[in-house]
Amino acid sequence: MKKLFFVLLPISTLVACSGNAETTDTHDDVSMDTTSVDSLTIDSLALENPDRIKIDVSKMMAKASEEYSLPLTIDSTFIADLDTDGNNEEGNMTNAEAIYLSFDFVDNDPTSMASYDVETFIRLDSMKIRGEYEDYQDHLDLGQARFSNASIIGKVSINENQTMLIWTTDYATYEACPYGYGTCVFGTLFHDNVGQNTVLLGEISGGGDAPYWGSTLVTSKITADKVKMKSVSENGGDEDPETGEEIIESSSTDLVVKITAEGFSKN
Repeated sequence: MKKLFFVLLPISTLVACSGNAETTDTHDDVSMDTTSVDSLTIDSLALENPDRIKIDVSKMMAKASEEYSLPLTIDSTFIADLDTDGNNEEGNMTNAEAIYLSFDFVDNDPTSMASYDVETFIRLDSMKIRGEYEDYQDHLDLGQARFSNASIIGKVSINENQTMLIWTTDYATYEACPYGYGTCVFGTLFHDNVGQNTVLLGEISGGGDAPYWGSTLVTSKITADKVKMKSVSENGGDEDPETGEEIIESSSTDLVVKITAEGFSKN
């Protein structure tokens, strides 16, 4: 239920997108397209994909304030305890870093939907770069994103060659119906400091247009060879005509994403 212009659906939904554009590791005005690219092959693991923007990866990795160990569980408590208000200047992501990390998302529903949160950050951050953000805030309409932050959380060593960088996005719309909000946790695999691909690790999100509402909770457990994910969505708003009680529908999906030398691979 997370779109820049919020539209109510039975379950929280997002438009999937990933991006690439030419830029450098500065706070530049950049944009994303919707082209997805394949993971790097084993033969090219040591080389950066030429279509990916160039940034200072070491500088970005140095923003990770936490060193996690395996197995690592991303649950509702982990997500709720994150510092996502954008005040952690050392961990705040730049526009270019967000595009670099979102270059190649794993093709599964939770990740594809949540990837829209990254585009929301890039759009709003680009407005700040162009000096358009204050005007955007002055003319904010119902359902539009009021703010969006992105930051580096930490990293975890997968093996002697691979490291997973863990980062987050957080947004909320104008406080009126329709409304939306969401905090997402992503993991990007790196092989010898070269970005591979990215998967959603956790999410707490929701929204609605009274009386209708929806929510999504994604949790995961990371081990050396896979990420086990669980996505639970609920929505309600209708009443049972006989009892007058609210009808709440719920669905749950379990997924496994393998960790390979080439990056994340959907099982």
